[in-house]
Amino acid sequence: MPPMPKTILVDGSALAYRSFYARGPGPAYSYAASLLALVESQRPDFALVAMDTPAKTFRHETFPDYKATRQKTPPELIAQLPTFDRIAHALGFEVYALPGWEADDVIGTLAAQAAERGHQVLIVSGDKDFMQCVNERVEILNPSRPGEPELQRAEAVRAKFNCRPEQVIDVLALMGDSSDNVPGVPGIGEKTAHKLIAQFEGLDDIYAQLDGIKPPSLQARLRDGKESAYLSRDLVTIRTDSPIEIALEDLNYGGPDGDVARELFVELDFPSLVARVASDAPPPAARRDAHVVTTRERYDEFLKLLRGAKRLVFDLETTSIKALEAEIVGLAFCFEQGAAWYLPANLEPPLFGTGDHGRTARERAAGVGSDDGMFAGPSGGTRGTGLPGDPLLPPDGSDLSRFLADVAPVLGDAAVEVAGQNLKYDLLVLSRYGVPVANVAFDTMLASYCLDAHQSQHGLDFLALKHLGLAKIPTSDLIGKGKSQISMWDVPVQRCGEYACEDAEVTWRLYERFAAKLDGDEVQPVFRDIELPTLRVLLDMETAGVLVDVDHLRRLSGEMGERIEGLLERLHELAGRAFNPASPKQLAEVMFDELAIHEELGIKRLKKTKTGFSTDASVLEQLSAHPLPAAVLEHRQLTKLKGTYVDALPSLVHPYSGRIHTSYNQAVAATGRLSSADPNLQNIPIRTAEGRRIREAFIAPEGQVLLAADYSQVELRLMAHLSGDEALIEAFRAGDDIHRRTAALVFGVDESQVDSDMRGSAKSINFGILYGMGAPRLGAQIGVSIKEAAAFIAQYFETFPKVKAWLDSTRAQAKEQGLVNTLSGRRRKLDGIASADQRTLAALMNVAVNTPIQGTAADLIKIAMVRLHRALADSDLGARMILQVHDELVLELPESQVEPVRALAIEHMSGAMELDVPLVVDTGTGRTWLEAH
Repeated sequence: MPPMPKTILVDGSALAYRSFYARGPGPAYSYAASLLALVESQRPDFALVAMDTPAKTFRHETFPDYKATRQKTPPELIAQLPTFDRIAHALGFEVYALPGWEADDVIGTLAAQAAERGHQVLIVSGDKDFMQCVNERVEILNPSRPGEPELQRAEAVRAKFNCRPEQVIDVLALMGDSSDNVPGVPGIGEKTAHKLIAQFEGLDDIYAQLDGIKPPSLQARLRDGKESAYLSRDLVTIRTDSPIEIALEDLNYGGPDGDVARELFVELDFPSLVARVASDAPPPAARRDAHVVTTRERYDEFLKLLRGAKRLVFDLETTSIKALEAEIVGLAFCFEQGAAWYLPANLEPPLFGTGDHGRTARERAAGVGSDDGMFAGPSGGTRGTGLPGDPLLPPDGSDLSRFLADVAPVLGDAAVEVAGQNLKYDLLVLSRYGVPVANVAFDTMLASYCLDAHQSQHGLDFLALKHLGLAKIPTSDLIGKGKSQISMWDVPVQRCGEYACEDAEVTWRLYERFAAKLDGDEVQPVFRDIELPTLRVLLDMETAGVLVDVDHLRRLSGEMGERIEGLLERLHELAGRAFNPASPKQLAEVMFDELAIHEELGIKRLKKTKTGFSTDASVLEQLSAHPLPAAVLEHRQLTKLKGTYVDALPSLVHPYSGRIHTSYNQAVAATGRLSSADPNLQNIPIRTAEGRRIREAFIAPEGQVLLAADYSQVELRLMAHLSGDEALIEAFRAGDDIHRRTAALVFGVDESQVDSDMRGSAKSINFGILYGMGAPRLGAQIGVSIKEAAAFIAQYFETFPKVKAWLDSTRAQAKEQGLVNTLSGRRRKLDGIASADQRTLAALMNVAVNTPIQGTAADLIKIAMVRLHRALADSDLGARMILQVHDELVLELPESQVEPVRALAIEHMSGAMELDVPLVVDTGTGRTWLEAH
């Protein structure tokens, strides 16, 4: 007898939520890995992913409060849904949603049809409601159980509900379901519901024998709650007769589409999944021509190639991902496709002299076997690293010293084009060894970023897989993971050399491919004139670092610690007991189980989550009229600032420079904005007293000052230029207070009659329009009804009609072309816009409007940085840029040069782009960043 066909029905909406909140590489990976594991373990004959729709269902018509307590779907999750659909299709699944019905009903209907035809049916969901569907042919696979997914049959239903599967709806009808806001019978909980259904056959039997039910109080509750019980049963019943427009035959499963799935997983940077879906898994990158230099003869051969090169790729192997802490383990070079060369600094016995490079990385870090640290440079001179006191350079006569001495003239030759992947890192490391690179001609990471800004990954492994179909050696194959991880210094030379040569040779291939793609592309000027020159600016800024007052931070830490302790005592006093405000569970118990019973205290249960009532910042803000939520907010803010900045910054002071050296991320934000890390200096608040105290810790050295130069209302000015609206342009040209001017026009009054409330509302509208703010959000922000807020927005568009016309045309272009551009030609693709549902489309439309403005602002500050950097280098003013934070630049300069440096900053920032409105630059100076801002 042939085996029964197997049908798998996946609750796609539940899987989407679970994947979104899963720990690990990310929602899309979790979603893909879950579906792929399901396919591999179950090998279905028929398969479907069922999705909910945004539209209200027939259950909402029956009971308007159905699911009313559920938290709204996060916009970030909505934005992921098109990618989830692409993954499901690539893995061979049909994806189906039925407007007006839930995914549960689609699954229930198809499960009944498949079981009737003799199929073995597997419902994949962690939703307990599906237990009502269980029978001899229908089982549930619960993927949300820890460890292996749990297969649930009739015995699992008995363990959960103490009843048979067909009685589950009666149990739920009595006890209700708080997650879906199903009321049940007031006063009847889970245990009572279980006992009643164990005693009676179901709801009908209970009410047929109601007069005999004891005690009288239970009988009364059941009598009073009869209507609610039957309503609840109707709400929880999964329908098996939904009007689906898909036949079981349409679900025939033929396995993943290998080519489509492989291409998608390469795009999403899921190399571990590629081999699992494609029979023709990508080959390893070619390694047969990895020339690891271990003899003098081979070194001479390398030098001949190096000195004849007009173009080259180089890549460093080091002991740390932090450039200002890393030591060079080896250098890799590539001059043509198919071959690369590696110079190991830790070869035993060494090629030249003896040196001290045989020590292990741990010994080197501890200074074992070293002298006083005053090492000679590659040409026998002193260190010259740019970081005062840094004892990094190798001993004269060592292999590394010889290598650097030989390669330095070539890398320092402006006629030699140097390329690499994430070159800023390698240049920073080399600069500490006193080796400059004259002609940075190409960076494959930045090229990928310019060509595909919407892509979240630009790492070498991902680019090799996506563009070359090559699976590189994972770094973990060399150094391991976790506690067993070793230093690259301790990896065998031959193995490290193969890895390094592969990096260099793959980068060469990408260099040639990306250079050809950029040729004639509209983003080529962005790459050539903005991103590559910005790399140089950031290199100097990161090397320079910024001075901090560690004593000030320690005093501030003590003050904040005392305030946090005081707030904790206050919270315990308000709660009437001790609790941990950092624990959502404990805080919810205090607020919603203990204080909420006193209505006069004003604490309400506002947002329900899967684990209980939410205590997130939005809830606390709404309840902040009460002293306890207000104190919790303050406690959280202080604790975060203290831990993230006040206590962390002193530990990040470099031991040799005595300064903090942040790392700027140039290829992360799709808009082109820079970000920073280790530490992130772009999120220090300026509007709070605590944030200002932190900025006060950033100081100038003795005899110098800081100068802050900040664009004034740059995004509004860009909107005026992009839209061409005459009223906005005229206001900026006249130097008016744009928010006051907007208020006068929108409210129809003279500017002298505009009060602070009017100006505040106009400011919210001005910036809200930029970020797609609708009437509900604007109304909440300025404290008016949705109707009034809608009227304000309508009046704004009537006042500035070309702003609305520009917004509409930008959205139309985004829909038609699937991308948007900045003034400089930077583009951002909007994946999934053609097939997006209404909620996803709304989010993408906001991105479409934001990107031309935010992206142009990002290009503007980069252009200004490049121009100002060159001007400062050509001057004798002794000034240098040390920080960039959004629209602000911070410079360090001698006290005697304030006015000429200020003039230079204003000149190059205000002239960075030619616009229809003036670019206004505000400047300030002081001994601290706070004073200068």
